[in-house]
Amino acid sequence: MRAIEINFAPPGWRCFVASMRLIHWGLATLGLLLCISGIVLASHYAQQNAFHQTELAKVNSAARVLPVVKKTALTDEQMTAINTAIGQLNLPWSQLFKAIELATPSTVALLELVPDAKNHQIKGIAEAQTPEMMLTYIQKLKEQDFLGNVILTKHEVSEQVPNGALRFEFEAEWLEGGR
Repeated sequence: MRAIEINFAPPGWRCFVASMRLIHWGLATLGLLLCISGIVLASHYAQQNAFHQTELAKVNSAARVLPVVKKTALTDEQMTAINTAIGQLNLPWSQLFKAIELATPSTVALLELVPDAKNHQIKGIAEAQTPEMMLTYIQKLKEQDFLGNVILTKHEVSEQVPNGALRFEFEAEWLEGGR
């Protein structure tokens, strides 16, 4: 036979607490712990937010107090020098070197290359052992897609070299997109 529960106490919170089972106490404790941890986390995030807001206010106030930079006018000579330097820096060096390297055989010594960015020209000085090697080199330069109007401007027998090598100068234009 089952036991009959008889309770003469008036219903209230004490009666409710006394009738709670162990699982109910465990769930109530878990809920309380979750609430406390939520409050702690919310407090922590509120402190971080306040710290970041003060740092942002400092950065914004520092940004408003930037020093005023005076604009200085450049002279025409300075502007010309700057534009010349920019033109020299914007030369298509890799394409120029590749075209000249492809055309230069081992029998020709390339001594000097001088670019002229304003006129899209390049001047060079080289040495070869024979006139045929010199003419072959000039012809190979003419065959390069990136170079145009290749001309031989000067040639002479070099007295500085014991074998009497032929020193010559040439000019070429570089083409922006090739032929």
